Amino acid sequence: MRLFTFLTILFILSCNNDTNEHVTNITIEKKQDCVSKSAQSIDKETDNRQKIKFNCDKNTLIGTIIDPDGYTNLREKPHAKSIVLSRINKERFFLYNPSNSSNWFLVEKLDGTVGYVHKSRIKEVLDDNLIIHKYATDKEEIDQTITHIDSLQRYLDGFPFGFEIIGKDFKQEYKDSLSITLSDNTAKVTLKMIKFIPSQHRISYDKNSPEFITAIDGDEVNGTDGDMPLYETESITIADNENIFDIPKKHLKNLFEPNLEYMIVSRIRENQLAIQLFNGDAAGAYSVLFIIKNGQIRKRILYFPF
Repeated sequence: MRLFTFLTILFILSCNNDTNEHVTNITIEKKQDCVSKSAQSIDKETDNRQKIKFNCDKNTLIGTIIDPDGYTNLREKPHAKSIVLSRINKERFFLYNPSNSSNWFLVEKLDGTVGYVHKSRIKEVLDDNLIIHKYATDKEEIDQTITHIDSLQRYLDGFPFGFEIIGKDFKQEYKDSLSITLSDNTAKVTLKMIKFIPSQHRISYDKNSPEFITAIDGDEVNGTDGDMPLYETESITIADNENIFDIPKKHLKNLFEPNLEYMIVSRIRENQLAIQLFNGDAAGAYSVLFIIKNGQIRKRILYFPF
């Protein structure tokens, strides 16, 4: 299941001072552009409004409004006399499909309303730090929204059930009991785990509950509910057609009990990947998201169900 469907208080942890940290000083170079794809083309003579679904090419873009009035109208059909469905205010993001055959572009607001806007009122947003994602709270489920990477702070309000990056998912190429490789046509991502050996680590216990582990090597323990971990993440390696590099060990050292079945790798942009891990179980469950851009860790996000 793509969406992490249990009650979650979401904690987002930015990497300390490594927002632009090199992952072994190698740049990822991808050949396939990965922005989005529309489910339908635009027919200027008929009402062909469909939800705009992201899938990974240039047919769908992120836009904002350029209008001296500060807003523009979203219309039911592609002409100026059509019914107004809603307004789009200036500086609000939306998705749209450009067209070579019509002056009216298919637009979807982030609340899911779909209609048409004249192309003269649309400005493309050329910012690859924007991510398209889904999330759900105990009150609502958001199908698609757009967020700047740097706006993902340490904490998010509410009690999210899930946080899912929209992109083109890699497919499983290989899996055994201790490793998994996911790939697309230009890159591979391999996660390896190893058995946890207590004698190789510095383990701290609770003073009042001597069997309850509070820290390993000075860091919080992710993946167990105070028990000794069975496995730890050994490495995450990213390889393209020319380069191979690893996520630094310091970003992996407290990621215990990895679940190989629930690793997701998505291409967000031509030069940008998202690696999502859904690890642990029950009270020890947690998730981690790495956003990697041009051979750098742009963000490390860790969140928990409780």
